[in-house]
Formats: sequence, C-alpha cells, structure tokens
Amino acid sequence: MDIGHLALLGIIGLFVGVFGTLIGAAGGFILVPILLFLYPGESPPVITSITLTVAFFNAVSGSLSYARLRRIDYRSGISFSLAGVPAAIVGARLTGLLDRGLFQVIFGILLLVVSAYLLLRPALRRKTTAGLPHTTRQLVDSDGKAHSYSFNLPLGVTISGIVGMIGGLLGLGGGASCTCRRSLSFWNFPSMLPRQPPTSLLP
Repeated sequence: MDIGHLALLGIIGLFVGVFGTLIGAAGGFILVPILLFLYPGESPPVITSITLTVAFFNAVSGSLSYARLRRIDYRSGISFSLAGVPAAIVGARLTGLLDRGLFQVIFGILLLVVSAYLLLRPALRRKTTAGLPHTTRQLVDSDGKAHSYSFNLPLGVTISGIVGMIGGLLGLGGGASCTCRRSLSFWNFPSMLPRQPPTSLLP
C-alpha cells in the first residue's frame, strides 16, 4: 500500500468522521459504499469489520463532545443500547452468511428505501403515537438551557433492536441508522441533542 493510497484513506476517514459526527451518525452508510468501490475483491465480513471499527471511534469522539456539552440523555441511551448492542452482535454474526453480491443488493435496497422514506415523509406527525405510553425527560445542558421532551420508550427499544441488527449486518453502526434518528426526532427529542442513543454505547 503506497503513501498516496494511505493519504486517500486518511482523507476519506476525516470526511466520514466530520460529516458523521455533524449529523449524529457514525458514518458507516458513507464508508461502506466507498470501501465496496475501492476493494472489489473483499468479502462482506472484512468490509463491515472495517466500517464498524471506524464507526466505533467516530462514535466515541462524537459522544465525548456531546458529553462536554451535557447534551446526552444517558438513561434513554442505555435503555436503547440494551436492545441495540446484542442485536448488533447477532447482525455481525450473520454477515458471514452473505456473499458479496447479495450484500451489495441488500445494502443498496436499504439506502433506497431510507432515502425514499426521508424524501416522501419529510415531517412526521406527533399524532401517529397518540395514545401510546410516553416517557418524559428533562435535560439541562452546559449553557444552562433546559430541554423537556417525551417519547415512547418501548417503541424506541424495539426500533433500537431492529436498527442494531441491521447496523451490525451491513456495517452501518446503530448510530448510522436514519430510521432510528428519524424516529427519535419524531418523539420530540430536541434537535441539539444527539439524534440517537449515545453513539459510543450502540456500535
């Protein structure tokens, strides 16, 4: 591997880290397609192991930044992680059952589905969860600003499990899941809070 190739990987890593942290994701959804293009001969387990490792360190750095700002809801993050982490491990195990062709098809379909969802439903309505049990939280950040919000905890835990398995299977990382972050926005999480459980807790 020459210096030029290493420099390219460094630039890609910098972009993925900055952009992923900016939007509250670990960056797997960006890195996986890039690695599939750069390494056409590598198997899905190799690709996903690289992206999940990168996602983990990006997630840790992003979580530390949010922690300094006191903008992490630890109780909710731990609750979601209790479902998401074991599911992510199961998903990572299942990656070995996929050949590269099937992996690429599944990954591409997921990106198309999520993209279509975000485009066709730009605004989710609170009334969708009307009547469901809600958990209320209040958080005071480092600026002294209080944020009050409520969300459906059982539904969040369920979605975190699904997201964790998909993230582990495709190398996205739980934080990269647009579905999870979109749902948390829908549950009234303030926009300045991480749109996911603390990313270091959900690989």
